[in-house]
Amino acid sequence: MTSRVALYSAILAIIAILQTTVFQAIEIAGVRPDIALIVIAYYANQNGSFEGEIGAFIGGLVEDLLSLAPPGFHALVRAVVGFLYGLTQNKMLVDAVLVPFLLLAAGTLVKGVLASLTGTIFGVEPAATSVLSPWLFMEMAYNAVLAPILFALLRLVRPLGQTRRESSI
Repeated sequence: MTSRVALYSAILAIIAILQTTVFQAIEIAGVRPDIALIVIAYYANQNGSFEGEIGAFIGGLVEDLLSLAPPGFHALVRAVVGFLYGLTQNKMLVDAVLVPFLLLAAGTLVKGVLASLTGTIFGVEPAATSVLSPWLFMEMAYNAVLAPILFALLRLVRPLGQTRRESSI
């Protein structure tokens, strides 16, 4: 595992801890933004599917340890989302506002569908019924609005912002 993937995984683990504690303070109508999803979107878009899914899987495992979800629930959903975001590497120009907004709106919906399918398989009732809930659409809006801001901040974290080509030069 490269140092970049280790740093990314550590950041996602810290965010998972913060999302279950500190980020409760930024809830709106009982909905919290999924900061980890925004980091996954940025990192996988910059570094590709393999690194995106590995770090997302590790971050998801931490979420699994902190939640009442069955082991592997968040890890599976996060890894699939990390893989999908990684497919966008070098396929689009990531501008400052529109692309992060659209990536997170679509990604939150994909995460909701994956969580619903996985919840149905695992027998997790809240996750299985959440796919078309108003909370999912509120989270989608919250994530999409925060995405351009967090993408800009993540660009400042140089190791996460480097692509494979830049780090090998």
